[in-house]
Amino acid sequence: GEFGRGQAGDPRPLGDGGEPVKGAVHVPVQPATPPVLREVVGELGQDVALVLLGFVFPLQLLAAVFGFLGRDVVAGTGMGILAGTWLSVGLVTLTSPPGATSDALGLFLLIAAVAMLVPAAAAGMGKLVAFAVLATTALRFATTGLHQLTGSGVWEDVAGLTGLGLCALAVYAALAMALEDTARETRLP
Repeated sequence: GEFGRGQAGDPRPLGDGGEPVKGAVHVPVQPATPPVLREVVGELGQDVALVLLGFVFPLQLLAAVFGFLGRDVVAGTGMGILAGTWLSVGLVTLTSPPGATSDALGLFLLIAAVAMLVPAAAAGMGKLVAFAVLATTALRFATTGLHQLTGSGVWEDVAGLTGLGLCALAVYAALAMALEDTARETRLP
């Protein structure tokens, strides 16, 4: 038969599962992170890029494909934008000196933030946890984009704090969606 909604598990926990890993390796290199943690993490630019390229991007791409196959426009579009964005961030990070900013990446992240509002708006019509994750992701992309364009430490701090909040929200969302899919009923708000 045709692959569609109800024939496979919800792909969003898979894609959201990449967010905490991305947050754990990407956020600590930003100034909003406590200085002691930054010192432990050190200069991780290339290592962070490899994690984004080797783990986060493939998980979110796979979640996007299964989202579209399951006719879930929120999961497919949201995870597709995430996959493409983190692939781009990973490639720029891999080819840039540690701590460098990029006007091209900044502009791209602002555009990605606007694009992320499309699945966020669709999710706002009944998928509140997904809405919270996607809207917070748009905010994260926008603040990181502003940091890339301005080099401002304030925007970098705001982006780092937003990323930490997004990491926690994504863990909750992945748990909520996995439990709901397993139980076939709403378990967590």
